[in-house]
Amino acid sequence: MFNASVGGPKHYGSFMGTIDYKTTVDMFSGGLTYLGIKRASFTLNGDFISSKAEFDPINMPSPPQDALDNLEYFDFNYGTVNTFSDLSYKRFDLSISGDYKVGKETTLTAEIIYIDFIDDNGYVYGDQTGSLYVLRTGLTFGLR
Repeated sequence: MFNASVGGPKHYGSFMGTIDYKTTVDMFSGGLTYLGIKRASFTLNGDFISSKAEFDPINMPSPPQDALDNLEYFDFNYGTVNTFSDLSYKRFDLSISGDYKVGKETTLTAEIIYIDFIDDNGYVYGDQTGSLYVLRTGLTFGLR
């Protein structure tokens, strides 16, 4: 900050506004497991998430006229700032898995996972929209 008495810029303090940030998340989840076969089991799981987050519009107080008269440049238009952090996405997950008991303490496992992500506001972090498949297999065994 410069001293106004020696011709430097004048400081008029700061203006502040209060805004609210709202987040809404809806999530649905479900699963089914079938145990009807002696050595095997099968599971189906699904999830859906919808999320939205946004700022309220910013209403800044008007600066006093004597401050405006002495400023070389100013832009107090905050009309669209609240839209810069609007986030909205949807995610759908679906998985099918199976276990097969090979021996007394040995089990083979397999799972297929599908994930679909829809980014409604890709300008924030770049467009994240896309789908993904994952195949997992494994062998579990106990040690005595």
